Amino acid sequence: MRNHQVGDRYGETIALARARVYEGAVELVSRLEPREAAVEMMRRAAVLHVRNPPLMDFDALSVQYLCARAWQFCAWQINPALPEMQPPW
Repeated sequence: MRNHQVGDRYGETIALARARVYEGAVELVSRLEPREAAVEMMRRAAVLHVRNPPLMDFDALSVQYLCARAWQFCAWQINPALPEMQPPW
């Protein structure tokens, strides 16, 4: 809400994307065994993987990158031994 109130559309997009990932993670954990949920979260992180920061279309791909990192973060909360799918830029 704060980003919306100050007119920061990019910040608002980032916050909403992260919130959607967290909501999705909760949904996965509620219907799957935790181990299976973590594997699915990492699969989703791998699908969204962005290798390097782009020179063009940075905003859209940075949201994708953030979602990959958020899925990975959620999975690591369950199983920190899972391999890294989206390294930091």
